[in-house]
Amino acid sequence: MSIVELPKYERVKLAIIEDIEQGRLEPGSLIPSEAELLERFDVSRPTLVRSFQDLVREGWVHRKQGKGTFVADRAARLLDLAAPDAMSVPLFVHSRVIRQVGDAKEVLIHLMRGVQTALEEAGYSLVMRSIPDMTIAEIDKFLGSRAPGPALVVEPSSTPLLWNELRRRGWNAWAILDKVDDGNCVYIDQEYSGYLAARYLLNKGCRNVALLNGPTEVYWGFKARLAGYQRALAEFQIPFRSELALEGAHVVDSEAGRAMLRSLVEAKQTFDGVIGASDGKAIGAMMAAEEAGLEIGRDVQFVSIDNTVAEFAPHPLSSVKMAFEEAGRLAASLAISTLFATGAAPVHTQSKLVPTLVER
Repeated sequence: MSIVELPKYERVKLAIIEDIEQGRLEPGSLIPSEAELLERFDVSRPTLVRSFQDLVREGWVHRKQGKGTFVADRAARLLDLAAPDAMSVPLFVHSRVIRQVGDAKEVLIHLMRGVQTALEEAGYSLVMRSIPDMTIAEIDKFLGSRAPGPALVVEPSSTPLLWNELRRRGWNAWAILDKVDDGNCVYIDQEYSGYLAARYLLNKGCRNVALLNGPTEVYWGFKARLAGYQRALAEFQIPFRSELALEGAHVVDSEAGRAMLRSLVEAKQTFDGVIGASDGKAIGAMMAAEEAGLEIGRDVQFVSIDNTVAEFAPHPLSSVKMAFEEAGRLAASLAISTLFATGAAPVHTQSKLVPTLVER
């Protein structure tokens, strides 16, 4: 499996989503025929089927037996939950996250799998809502006719207005993957993930460990991973070298990793260990290292963070496993547990999950 290029089925799916979001395909309208779509995208039928399996699963379209595939009215489905479908729990995800690819998309898939498992075990169903940046008027229209209940929000830092309105209106809102100081949340110890990754390489004898990170000003998790990396260096009495702590972003994570590793080589930096802040960054860096004539395992050793696609690396890649699926499962379980609780509810609950190392 290569994650350098976006798979065809993902490209088809994203094109359909864009048609829906731009209004070219309106809620309730019939999706073009299979023949038309095959001609438009120039893909095989299995590829098209795979795309629509994802679109159905994510709630963008729905099938009617003998009639075809139609664009789902996603807003109406959520607004009607208070009536016949009161056993559904909404999961709010920023549309920017939905359109991500590679590692970021794998994170969302793992998280959703956990949410869905927990809800189904309790007799509830999941309704995912992809949301853009919303105004108060749009939020009011969206939430106005719905009785407050449990709600899950992935990284509410990306949708602060919605998060605040959910809580103000009495919803039992739970943040997933973001730590919120004054609300309910389930998050993963990002600092420890950076520490664990660095300690792994340091224990293997590496003394010049590079961190290929994401933008620390954009996401708190990247800043925390940097802090964990620095803590491990300090424990081994190794000075922090800012020139080995790089930040990079790209639509495809492997390209960011490849570019950062190349910059280390071009700058003639000395390094014998590399931490990829995602599996994709580590995989891209591996490719760049080989292109530079370095032997993986002898000249330089690698470890990644996330463990969503690390098993597909061109060389065995140990990885710090982030419990994305468990985070989704726990958040969903805690959110619906309040429906059956007796007595006073706690002011708020914060659950922190601890990463683990998967050696390969």
